[in-house]
Amino acid sequence: QIETVKQLPVARDLTSVALLTPSVVLGDTNYFGNLASFGGASVGENAYYLNGFDITDFRRGLGFGTVPFEFFQEFQVKTTGYSAEFGRSTGGVVNTVSKRGSNEYKASASVYWEPASLRSASPDSFRTNGTAYIINSIGESENRSANLEFSGPIIKNKLFFYGLYVARDNKSEFVNGTNQYYFRSSKDPFM
Repeated sequence: QIETVKQLPVARDLTSVALLTPSVVLGDTNYFGNLASFGGASVGENAYYLNGFDITDFRRGLGFGTVPFEFFQEFQVKTTGYSAEFGRSTGGVVNTVSKRGSNEYKASASVYWEPASLRSASPDSFRTNGTAYIINSIGESENRSANLEFSGPIIKNKLFFYGLYVARDNKSEFVNGTNQYYFRSSKDPFM
């Protein structure tokens, strides 16, 4: 359940939830990003579902379509012996269920802020000849999000609604291995 996960000191993403399961480890972050390996399989052999729909990234075979963490109600992490409905996966399956409306009107709001000043930096990397390879000390990242949720009945006992609006402000700057400076900024909301 989402309430249990919210009480644990883990990041708010599907990979961090999957890592709570035995035999699940973090894949190679240098090449594949923040993805999990289930029972020794590669990170590209997993499947991800939301309300029964496959949200696995079909283009690259790595990862999944992202939705805000507040959108989830329930997580099921399956490592072995799962049914045919989760076919086409030799790794593991992360099956999620979204929040939904009920006969009771509900509203909630939350704000998350990850300031750059409280992040630690990885050490800089140098080549054998002493030239800089990756300069992590000047990289910064700051994320802010504000979430509004509304749910309730449209027709009691028959038809319900659930809505989520997330305002985001994400900024990151870094220098890659070729000493090129990058600045990325995103303020796209999620509705």
